[in-house]
This record gives sequence, structure tokens and C-alpha cells, in this order.
Amino acid sequence: MVRIVEDMLTITRIENQTKISSEEEFSLKSLVENLSYTVEGVVSSKGQKFVVEMPNPLMISADWILLEHMLLNLISNASSYSSEGKTITLKILPIKSDQVQFQVIDQGIGIQDEDKIRIFERFFRVDKNRSRKEGGTGLGLSIVKHIVRLHHGSVKVFDNPEGGTIFSVTIPTRYQTETS
Repeated sequence: MVRIVEDMLTITRIENQTKISSEEEFSLKSLVENLSYTVEGVVSSKGQKFVVEMPNPLMISADWILLEHMLLNLISNASSYSSEGKTITLKILPIKSDQVQFQVIDQGIGIQDEDKIRIFERFFRVDKNRSRKEGGTGLGLSIVKHIVRLHHGSVKVFDNPEGGTIFSVTIPTRYQTETS
């Protein structure tokens, strides 16, 4: 119950924002190192492996806390919908000279085509039974969508050819205000 209240507060706060509130320039390597401590606990409890692929150095000007929240939601979902022993991969790729792409790749159950158009809606769950067992609130991907919007980016979902799902988020490396 606490998690759903926290997620509701988060989504309400970011839905009402028109711009990020805390922009800073930072290395994505630092963000990933910080994130990895939390992620390792999540995936290791299921006997899963977490792999990061990214070039060095890669800088971004964005909201650290929101990007971390976005990645944690995507990686937690990937872990929840993947079975024991599977690998969760985070790829971070420079796109053009002014964008970065985050790909969270799992080897899980995948998402049916008819569900892909609804997965970013509040409370929508692909597998209602699994989500309840895993403790999901049904708000994580909606939160991701709003974080990406605040960073003037896009989020897409694809089938992983090896089974599972790929979530791809592309955002500018430099945050642009509406007046910029």
C-alpha cells in the first residue's frame, strides 16, 4: 500500500511539471554506478544477471534523480517479467551528436502487440497475476513516460528477437527549456 501511495504522489508531481526542476551535467557512468548497487540487489535475489554496455565517457545535462527513477522502473519491470537465471541488459548509446538512447533489454515473457499501446497507461498490467505477486503498482511505466516527456524525449517498446522485450528511451544530451 505504501508503494502505491508513493507512486501516486510521484506521478501526480511529474504530470503537473512542465520542465525538470533540477538540471545538472553529469557522467552517465556515475549514474549507472550508483544505480547498479540497487539493481544488483533486485536481480541477484532472482538469480538474474545485470549487464551494462556503454561507451566512456558520456555526459548528459538532465535531472539525475528522474533519470535514475526512470531506469530503476524499467530495470525492475524487466526483472519482474523475466525468470530466474535470465540477463537484464542496460545499453546506453550516443545517437547523433545531441541525443542518448537507453535500452533496457530483458529475456522475459514479452508483451503482446495489443498490449503495447496500453502499457504506459496508469494501472495497466500485462500480466495481472504476476504483477500482484511481484508487488507492482501498475504505475511504473506511466511514470517513465512522464519522465521522458519532461526531458523532451521518446520511449518505445520492441520485441527482443531473443525473446522478451526492449524498452528504448531517447532523450537530448542537453536539456532544452521551452524558450531555448
